[in-house]
Amino acid sequence: MKDSAKKYFLKKSLYQPEDCSDVISCLSRNSEPPVAVVIPVKNEFPGIKDTLSSLSDSAGLSGINKLHVVCVVNCYASDSSDVKENNSEMISFLASCAYKGLYVSLIDRSSAGNELPEKEGVGLARKYGMDYALACGAELIACMDADTIVGKSYVSSLLAFTKNHGKRLFALLPFRHQKAASEKLQAAIDSYEEYMLLHSKKLRETGSPYWAPVLGPSLVATADGYVACGGMNKRAFGEDFYFLQSLEKLEIASGFFIKKEGFYEYSPCFLDAEVYPSARISDRVLFGTGPKVKELSEMEKIDCPVFPDDFYRVAKEFIEKKESCQNELAGFINKENFFSIWNRICTNNPYDEEKREIAFHIWFDGLKIIRAFHSLQK
Repeated sequence: MKDSAKKYFLKKSLYQPEDCSDVISCLSRNSEPPVAVVIPVKNEFPGIKDTLSSLSDSAGLSGINKLHVVCVVNCYASDSSDVKENNSEMISFLASCAYKGLYVSLIDRSSAGNELPEKEGVGLARKYGMDYALACGAELIACMDADTIVGKSYVSSLLAFTKNHGKRLFALLPFRHQKAASEKLQAAIDSYEEYMLLHSKKLRETGSPYWAPVLGPSLVATADGYVACGGMNKRAFGEDFYFLQSLEKLEIASGFFIKKEGFYEYSPCFLDAEVYPSARISDRVLFGTGPKVKELSEMEKIDCPVFPDDFYRVAKEFIEKKESCQNELAGFINKENFFSIWNRICTNNPYDEEKREIAFHIWFDGLKIIRAFHSLQK
């Protein structure tokens, strides 16, 4: 075991390898690299059967003997009796289910006394599952949602990445939402997908490395990447955004931020498979696909516009000019104490332009860009 993994188990992991001896023994009989798919589950019975069936079909086409699927059934003590009853049915089902090509592990964070702390959420549920997968020996850990269907080549793509990822620490899967239940809901999800892709394109044109769109089930991390970024965060919402950003920063700092034609570029690895999240409305979290689709579907005229072009323009100018930039972002830059930070970056890297550029983007990350845009809206 690597020293970094030992430190993670010692200081941050919710599980230890000795907690998983039976699972390790079973999975070790597979010839393939250990791959795990982690699914936080809440009030998802019987819909999860479609997710597990799609994983089973994909596993069968890949030739893998056993794909480890870790289901974390979770709720709060304050959740409704309907949620708890649904979770109880889910636990009974998962405890006895059998899907060809899958080894299903159940983590119960729903039964009385096992519930998640009230201030935590899906991030902690994912962490339980991902820490467990790591303790069971997974070399690659894929995030998944209980209402998502995977493409036929999903498992094959995971296996290929595990064997040939080089020094990449994570990968992303393209996504397309499933067909919605109504025309208006379909229009809402189409508008939201168009927004995500257009925002991604415009953000990439600014020169920011934090342009890739992300949803929970599109994220895949190597064991090394997972440990290096300190594991999954415990956020109640937006956990996928913060997890991706942590992984991106590690890759940006480790040789994947490349200068081409005078500009630095970064591209994450995209796998050759798709995932298909549900297009349903949800108010389970404060932001994300579910709440946004709900908001859009309630509009008389559905419209999900990206930020104004001027916002991307001023971000591009700041990224290119840095300390000499004088535009609409001046107030935000000063409030964030940028000049002091930039002076320190230059002092620490007086002769290395690449290191200065990397340090700048570690500071001007995806969250700061969104905050900068919000400052322009005031």
